Amino acid sequence: MKNNIFKTVEDLTRLGTRQGKVADKALAYLCKILRANGVDFLIENFVTYIPVTKKAELIIDGRKTPCVGCGMTSGKISTTNIASSLMSSRFLIDTPVIYCNQKCGVPSPTNFSFAPAIGVSPSTLKQLVLAKQQ
Repeated sequence: MKNNIFKTVEDLTRLGTRQGKVADKALAYLCKILRANGVDFLIENFVTYIPVTKKAELIIDGRKTPCVGCGMTSGKISTTNIASSLMSSRFLIDTPVIYCNQKCGVPSPTNFSFAPAIGVSPSTLKQLVLAKQQ
């Protein structure tokens, strides 16, 4: 079962955010692909703790808009604090920020921040930048 990289990435993306049970499904899928292509690999198991977002909310011109929470604290985020989720977030870990991946059609947070942070899609970012109320 040869597989191309684009199909593999699409299949992984369809699984959803790789946390908890989805992470297990992603692992099983990748192992299947590697085995099918004759790639030797080793799995190293270790305990991780991933924060769970209880609530993330973005209001643009009075309307709730889809976003993904990726901050470990709550609070307001200035619309001037926008960053690409394609870059390292280590310099923004303590800064309230809105992350967007221009190459991804859905909200794509980069990492978890110690400050308020959300991930938005490119279309949501455009709405945000063009909003009447800032």
